[in-house]
Amino acid sequence: MTSGLQGRYGSVEPTREARVENGTQSDIEQLNSFLRAERSAVEAYSHCIGRLSSRGLITLLSDLQQSHHNRVKLLSERISALGGSPSDNSYDWGSVAQLFETATNGIGERAALLALEEGEDTDRQQYERDLVGLTPETRSFVATKILPEQRRSQDMLIQLKGQL
Repeated sequence: MTSGLQGRYGSVEPTREARVENGTQSDIEQLNSFLRAERSAVEAYSHCIGRLSSRGLITLLSDLQQSHHNRVKLLSERISALGGSPSDNSYDWGSVAQLFETATNGIGERAALLALEEGEDTDRQQYERDLVGLTPETRSFVATKILPEQRRSQDMLIQLKGQL
């Protein structure tokens, strides 16, 4: 199926360059969405780590936060390589942020982990859902460099939650 323009003089197909440019722009927009989610995760981990007292849990969560820092770096580099500008913004985690605030203000470590795990799950679902709309090269980048770390983060939180 073509997406060219139908006009008075027949069909006008976009050039290969125009299709690549449109795909690249779409990739940049989607990667920036992923980047904002990763920045939000870094902020959420900072918030949680600053309110916990268990050194062991702080160390484990710091490792997960570093994984998100690494993803911020990778996504920023990819966006720049595609000719885009990496977003400096993050998302508000909405209900997760509210649960997170409650959890770290008195409910305890398990509730804090629940809130973080919910955020990780939301981000994983976004990656999996939006992967298909990317160009093949960018899809491969996300599938091999970003998504495995996202799954690892979520799995680690599930394991930690089970230990408390």
